[in-house]
Amino acid sequence: MEQKGYRLCIINHSRQADHVEYLMQLVGMGENSISIQFLERYSNLKNLNDSLRKETNSSSFPRFPPKKFFGSTDEKFLNQRQTELNSYFDSIFNSSEFSTLPSLKKWIDEAIKKYAKESVQQTIKVPEVQPNTITQSNSIGNNENVIERNSNNKNSLTA
Repeated sequence: MEQKGYRLCIINHSRQADHVEYLMQLVGMGENSISIQFLERYSNLKNLNDSLRKETNSSSFPRFPPKKFFGSTDEKFLNQRQTELNSYFDSIFNSSEFSTLPSLKKWIDEAIKKYAKESVQQTIKVPEVQPNTITQSNSIGNNENVIERNSNNKNSLTA
């Protein structure tokens, strides 16, 4: 059986009112391949780091990007932190010692369980168009909107 491994990449970041969220992409390889994207706060990533550090005595454990109290929403700083976080996670996931730590496995399993349904790629179906009727279906998650144009050219939205 092929071994299951993961790669994690921080694709982007967004400033919120009181914090920054990082757009993460977790890709599973091997027999149980998966690709999910989700948002994670720096504080949650720091908590993961703290848990991992407690599980290993290795002096080669990678350095986690430090917290910054002032200027932490500056775009230049956020780009640098994103780069440092990517390097940190590359070191974790490329290490046979660190990539098998129980806290990392638990974090991955929780992310997959929580976000896998949200990351299912959207399938777009093109309906047959009847004269004087246009139907557009856009389904994301549990939301479905249908726009219909009747013969009087009035638009109506149904959910």
